[in-house]
Amino acid sequence: MIDLASQDPADIEAELLALAVGEAELERGPLLDRIDALVGGVLRRAAADERFRAKPGQTLVAHVRGVRAHRIALVGLGAGPDPSGQALRVAAGCAARIAAGVGAARTALAWSAAGVSLPDARACEIAAEGVLLGGYRYDKYLTDERSRRPGATSFLLRPPGAVETADAACAFERAASTAKAVARARDLVNEPAGVMTPTALAETAAGWAREAGMSVEILDRAGCAALGMGLFLAVAQGSTQEPRFIHLAYRPKGKTPAKKIIALVGKGVTFDSGGLSLKPSNAMEDMKVDMSGAAGVIAAIGVLADLGAPY
Repeated sequence: MIDLASQDPADIEAELLALAVGEAELERGPLLDRIDALVGGVLRRAAADERFRAKPGQTLVAHVRGVRAHRIALVGLGAGPDPSGQALRVAAGCAARIAAGVGAARTALAWSAAGVSLPDARACEIAAEGVLLGGYRYDKYLTDERSRRPGATSFLLRPPGAVETADAACAFERAASTAKAVARARDLVNEPAGVMTPTALAETAAGWAREAGMSVEILDRAGCAALGMGLFLAVAQGSTQEPRFIHLAYRPKGKTPAKKIIALVGKGVTFDSGGLSLKPSNAMEDMKVDMSGAAGVIAAIGVLADLGAPY
């Protein structure tokens, strides 16, 4: 669960308080200055001892007293404000992984205006994406203690300014849809090649498409041959698995048909044997990701429908 916090970061009761800081803020920044003063200078001393430089994705965790949180994590944002928001997304993902690692049931993430040059509502959306993506796990086939999912963690996001409740709700909804799509693509790629066959990929895509109200067409070998897709069928001859060509179409409801059609094409070879197996054996292990292009497209089309994107 992700929500918006309005109180001062020092007053948020949580097992973990994560502060996203840039390199300049590490030297002198109002948010870090104030929190560090409350905890007796522990943060900057620990940063010096551990050579924490606020590089992107770099983290540092310290047990503290003087604030409501039990621990404080510093998460790096890099050299300067990132207008794309990717540094904040990565930092939020790091915070989510730290929270899972320490078993924090309640985590707060805060950042300053100096470190993130984005409107607060947009920054909250990006941070929420990072939190959700950072918590992604593919443990379907694990049978030992690693298969135990960590307890649900609630996240509070504290931007430097005020964000309207309605704006925050929209931001979190978009973040959830985006993260769900990314997780779906990751799940498809992570499945073993013996499971994620062309037929399985097509059935999964069709199920998601119908769930989102999209039209779907699955072509089998005969259908592909009728369209003259000789190259596609030539590749498929190297497998005992029957080929499938997946065509998904998203059309916004109530919209006039567009003059232009945007097509996304993804490679969906579910396992590339490498022709005459010229690849070394350790490279062959990763060839099941040869269908990641198709996985990304299937997930992307789905999220467009989920968000009701216009033409």
